Amino acid sequence: MIGTTSRVALANKGRIDAIVTIRGKASHSSTPWVGVNAIEGARCVLDRVMAVDVGGNKHRGLGQATLTPTAVRSWPEATHTVQDEVRLVFDRRLLPGDDPQAAFAAIAAAAKIGDPWQVKTEFGPFTYPAEIAPDGAFMAAANGGCRRMGLPSPATFHSHGALDAGFFCFKGGESAMWGPGAIEQWHSEDERIAVSDLLTGAASYLGMIEDYLCQ
Repeated sequence: MIGTTSRVALANKGRIDAIVTIRGKASHSSTPWVGVNAIEGARCVLDRVMAVDVGGNKHRGLGQATLTPTAVRSWPEATHTVQDEVRLVFDRRLLPGDDPQAAFAAIAAAAKIGDPWQVKTEFGPFTYPAEIAPDGAFMAAANGGCRRMGLPSPATFHSHGALDAGFFCFKGGESAMWGPGAIEQWHSEDERIAVSDLLTGAASYLGMIEDYLCQ
């Protein structure tokens, strides 16, 4: 369960984290020509990767995919030192039907800047995209279950978040994110759910299970 303001997510994006490590050669910053500054290499990688076109496919509810740098860190953590390692993380959102390996390969190819730097790109954490049919088995059970419990049918939406439903959809079973609690509360320091929403959500789940088992 995750808070979706009690709406069913008909589709959500997936995600790849592409981790790019750029290596150079450390030196004292008073003689930068002795070293190979990994920060300068990282700047080249950032420019090249952010030029990758991810807008070829569009989804009617999710729009287009995105590519976003989300982290940067360099070493050694010492003053007056040309850095010999920088690590960048790129968040590549996936639409339903996108090939995750192809998306990763495009980033890895763009990150190859050549000498005098060494670059390694790794396939990081990954979440499958998800999509279910508005008139499919999941929505039929959800709508029937809510009617059974005297509740209105749940509203639907499309989520840009990368959520757990994608794995089950990949395995061939309809799955969606649907739960009480506001989306705006995700990862907030005061995340909370109203008791009334929690009770309604529990009743909806029970109705859905009963409706499915009684078919």
